[in-house]
Amino acid sequence: MSEEAVTSLVQTALVIGKSENALAAFDAYPNANLKPALLLLRAQAREKLAAAKGEKPLHAAAEYLDLYFRFPLSDEAKTAGQRIASLQAALGEQFRVRPCRRR
Repeated sequence: MSEEAVTSLVQTALVIGKSENALAAFDAYPNANLKPALLLLRAQAREKLAAAKGEKPLHAAAEYLDLYFRFPLSDEAKTAGQRIASLQAALGEQFRVRPCRRR
């Protein structure tokens, strides 16, 4: 599967509310951790999935932090930085600067 195919699949899954399918697409694409755009989409998918389940977006926060620190000069890092501030306020003491475990 190509990066473009993964991006398209994930964006479509997010639009139709299938965040779990979006995350499965990332699991199937080995280079997802190397592309800031894909990392941002994965963080957004995790955030939407947490919201759909009524859970706190702890994994999404970790994904945004990972993107922000690994690719600090990217446009996606700017977007991540904005979400980090919002999630930090929402999560309070549960907000931690540590990476999410990858499966």
